[in-house]
Amino acid sequence: MRPSLFAALSAPLVVSGLLALPAAAHEGEHRQAGAHVHGVADLALALDGQTLTVEFESPLDSILGFEHPPETKVQTEQLEAALAQLRDPGALIQIPAKAGCTVTTTPDIDLPPGFTGPPDKTAAAPDHDEAHDHDDGDHEHHHDHANIHLSHSLTCKEPAALTDVTVTAFRTFTRLRTVKVAFLSDRTQKADSLTPERPTLSWR
Repeated sequence: MRPSLFAALSAPLVVSGLLALPAAAHEGEHRQAGAHVHGVADLALALDGQTLTVEFESPLDSILGFEHPPETKVQTEQLEAALAQLRDPGALIQIPAKAGCTVTTTPDIDLPPGFTGPPDKTAAAPDHDEAHDHDDGDHEHHHDHANIHLSHSLTCKEPAALTDVTVTAFRTFTRLRTVKVAFLSDRTQKADSLTPERPTLSWR
């Protein structure tokens, strides 16, 4: 997996050798990169010349409603449908049409082990003793937390027209309640926590 832009959300970083974001720029607004909170996702946009890189990371629960490898045909279909949506950057963001941005590469999507291939039928039916053990109080260890990470690359004919981004992921994945967004360029740095009621970040 390529180096993530999300490191820039909590520490100084040079992105693609050109873009730097001071640690103090966000005034402590964002959570530590890699933290796992259901309903909360991270979105980073980096503009380098005419190339716009978009990275998105979220708990799988916020996308699928579960975080274990698919155990049924229905869950497999849910995963496939979500991946089809995520391959379209429009499912995540809306940017000004006058910027003339088009997708230039196939998105890079990273999933935890076990999320590809046929359903894991062995996990679908725990034996009686295992189910009883979970009923006795420990409900947390049956499945580990799991995130999805993806990256889109777009080419923008008029990068100066990139003045804002609206998070459409709230409509696509309704379990999302907060998306922490950062925009980085050689001249502009902006970040905020967005919600379905306030889904737009503007930097001009």
